[in-house]
Amino acid sequence: MNERAVQFAPFAALRGYSDVTEERRRMTEPKRELSEDEEALLSDRLNELRRRMTVTVTYYKNGQYVTVTGTVTEWEPVFRALSVDGVFIPMEDIFEVSF
Repeated sequence: MNERAVQFAPFAALRGYSDVTEERRRMTEPKRELSEDEEALLSDRLNELRRRMTVTVTYYKNGQYVTVTGTVTEWEPVFRALSVDGVFIPMEDIFEVSF
């Protein structure tokens, strides 16, 4: 009986199509632009960052804002790289940093 059921299983004619439709169904949020004052505050906060600090970072990823709290494992302002507990965060996607 089990083998017979397999022949009636749905056929995926287009590989990856279900992934694309699922991604479109997911709610997305447009990336917000920072005001000049918010950019200045964020810049000041980024200048205060040091390795092994505990921080909370809100950043934009895949159409939504994600918040991660942890220890700064990598901070390379020259290379525009921030890593919190192994999670790489591009500097251009950072929305807010708090200590």
